[in-house]
Amino acid sequence: MQSLQFSLPIYYTQTFKSKPSRTFLVGMNQLLKAHYHLYNEVKQYYHSLAASSLQGHSLHNGTYSLTLTLYYKNPNCDPENIFSLIAKFTHDFLQEQNIIINDNTKYHVGTTSINAGKDASNPRCEVLVTFH
Repeated sequence: MQSLQFSLPIYYTQTFKSKPSRTFLVGMNQLLKAHYHLYNEVKQYYHSLAASSLQGHSLHNGTYSLTLTLYYKNPNCDPENIFSLIAKFTHDFLQEQNIIINDNTKYHVGTTSINAGKDASNPRCEVLVTFH
């Protein structure tokens, strides 16, 4: 079985020209109510981070699954909000880079979400894409 693995931060810092930067937890609650420019900015940032792990991967026309492992900074975060957005960005990225044909149920057979625990110094989501 072939796999693809990369790590994504769960915090994003939005910078401005005339006011202080703002860092926020990347999750559905934050980005669904955000302006579409900010949503697209965050999505493109995550796609660029994941792109470095693509070396040697070409189109896979079979099924695949995702395993998302969350290491949080604050135990009060809602992991499902983070998992859903990271999964969405990952599916879109894999399609955009022609790694998968589609992210519908014919190809995507499931996602496993693991809450791994606290890592205050490096909060992140480890993404493992397994091709079957």
